[in-house]
Amino acid sequence: LALPNLKKGETLEVNGEVCDVVEATNAENTRNFMWAISVKDRLPRRFMRGTGKEKILEETVNFSDVKTDAKAADGALPG
Repeated sequence: LALPNLKKGETLEVNGEVCDVVEATNAENTRNFMWAISVKDRLPRRFMRGTGKEKILEETVNFSDVKTDAKAADGALPG
């Protein structure tokens, strides 16, 4: 799925976290996506997907209790 139309939107607060918004649509403008990415740790806090030029919402996913840790599940450090 190519998303040639990409733009930075307004900031948005998600669960008390200030986020930068990135919006994308496909070339036909029939699919749209929005990501809210935390300004603090640059991890996603919300993802939204919709259809049509009217941006009819199909799905919203919120990410909560997001934590940053360099250790993998097995305790190993990356790299």
